[in-house]
Amino acid sequence: MIRFNFLKSPETPFLERLRDVEFTAQTRHALVGLAMACSLVIFADAIEQARLLHAHATATAVADRYATDEQEMAGLRTSEETVRKLSALAASVHTVQNSGTLRAAEFAEIGDRLPEHLWLTSIHQDADGLLIDGGAQSYALIGEAIGSLEHARTVGDPILVSSGTIDVAHPGEVDYEVHLQEHLQ
Repeated sequence: MIRFNFLKSPETPFLERLRDVEFTAQTRHALVGLAMACSLVIFADAIEQARLLHAHATATAVADRYATDEQEMAGLRTSEETVRKLSALAASVHTVQNSGTLRAAEFAEIGDRLPEHLWLTSIHQDADGLLIDGGAQSYALIGEAIGSLEHARTVGDPILVSSGTIDVAHPGEVDYEVHLQEHLQ
């Protein structure tokens, strides 16, 4: 069954009313200008949105790269610290290695410069250099040793700290203590 409404509604649809409106030339020009202005604004907004989207993507990429660079810099700092520690350790090991060689050269020179019938009983390190203790068959040998040690390359400036007889069972034998400055290089 089909129904018809024969009574026309008192209200006409909006589009029909819009068709019935007549515009003057001035109004048409104004409406065209308005439509063009709206189109321009929409176009400019679309361009601006595209630029903002590109700027946001660029900022995200830069932030990601910055985070990556920070991680790499942290790794480099760790490596730098490791290299610095290893360099200090290598320098320390080198110093220890050379000190043994220099110390051996120093002891060898002290032994080489002592005359026959003069002996060492101990060598002590103090804050100012070395203290050597020993014995000799005479005071003259101690004087000869001091004179010889004055010309040594690794030690020098010998100073007789003390001397005296060892005991009555060994007449003529004396003990001594001499202080030496170190000239280690």
